Parts: sequence; structure tokens; C-alpha cells
Amino acid sequence: ETLGYTQAQYNVGLEYAIAGRIPFRVGYQTDRITDNQYITGGLGYVSRAAAADFGFRQNLDNKDDNIFSFNLRFFIP
Repeated sequence: ETLGYTQAQYNVGLEYAIAGRIPFRVGYQTDRITDNQYITGGLGYVSRAAAADFGFRQNLDNKDDNIFSFNLRFFIP
């Protein structure tokens, strides 16, 4: 969707890495085009060879509007 003009979108988040290997993330997102607000989060594990991340986004007004994701990354030495 588009508004036909430029408008700022605001997002804020925090990440803390437990023992430098387990990133924990939380955040907030507002979509000014659709007038929706979301809470986001994630948890992962990082090693020297690979990383795995789980994340989600939940609409604060519509509990049926959510996204879950799982990502794998591999690092080339």
C-alpha cells in the first residue's frame, strides 16, 4: 500500500547477548500506512560455524495477525 507521500515509520528494539552466544531481542514497530502496531521478539544461538534464530511479530490489535520465522546461517571460514 502507499500513501502517495513520504511518512516516517518508527521502530525500536533491544538486543542482549547472553554469554556472547545467545541473542535475545525485543522490539516495537508501528506501520503508519496500515495503522497497525506490533511487538516483536527473538531468540537465537551463535557459534563460530553457524547460527540459528527464532523470531516473531504480533499485531497488538489483531491476535490472528502474527508471523513466526526460523533462520539458519552458516559461516565460511
